[in-house]
Amino acid sequence: IVNATTIKDKKLEKEVCKPAVFGDEVGRYKVPSPKDYVIYLTREMKISQYPNIKTHLDPYKSKLETKREVKLGRQPWYSLHWARVRENFERSPKILVQAIRNLSLKRRIVAALDEHSLYADHTLNVLYNTHEKFHVNFVLGILNSSLTNFVFTKKYIDINIKGVYLTDIPVPSINFDNPTEKTQHDKIVSLVEKILASYKSLSMAQTPQEKERLERQIEVTDKAIDSLVYDLYGLNEKEIKIVEGK
Repeated sequence: IVNATTIKDKKLEKEVCKPAVFGDEVGRYKVPSPKDYVIYLTREMKISQYPNIKTHLDPYKSKLETKREVKLGRQPWYSLHWARVRENFERSPKILVQAIRNLSLKRRIVAALDEHSLYADHTLNVLYNTHEKFHVNFVLGILNSSLTNFVFTKKYIDINIKGVYLTDIPVPSINFDNPTEKTQHDKIVSLVEKILASYKSLSMAQTPQEKERLERQIEVTDKAIDSLVYDLYGLNEKEIKIVEGK
């Protein structure tokens, strides 16, 4: 892991210095705020093609050579230990979900939108849309909804928010030829876009008054998304009260 200053001062080859994001840099609906970069070298790559990075890593070579996979001859000393599929990180947009959440936290699922091809570490789950018509905002809205959070809290007693748990969430199928169902989808997409924009504005708010206004707007939009999700799953008033603890 290196920062922008190191990359500049040591003239590290930028094509393999990828913006890295960690769990504590991801907030619910908030724009991820990465501060560092990962030197993304895999076993297929030749360190000789990146002389400045080699110079930077050389002081750590003896320690890196103690890695199990290196000792077994499965990878060169400079390679990432468990490199993931690069194309999955390069996807944009995609969803980032915190992979570790204390059981005492009210909000178990914290998901954000990544539109900058960030490289996530093991403290994040990376989700990308494989449905041709589903908008990524639709999935993000469902993940961050009170209903999904309630179900997740009751079903999984685990500080680890595992990928298999997330993929087990039943995202409703939408018949886009049905005007009613398409409208439900599009309304959630629109409201999620609104809350994303509000959080972005909140991060740049200059006055307490502006901050308070945006926070109220976010709260209202959040509740509107919840209401649409309840309707999407067909919850009645009694079931909604259970979810909301009333």
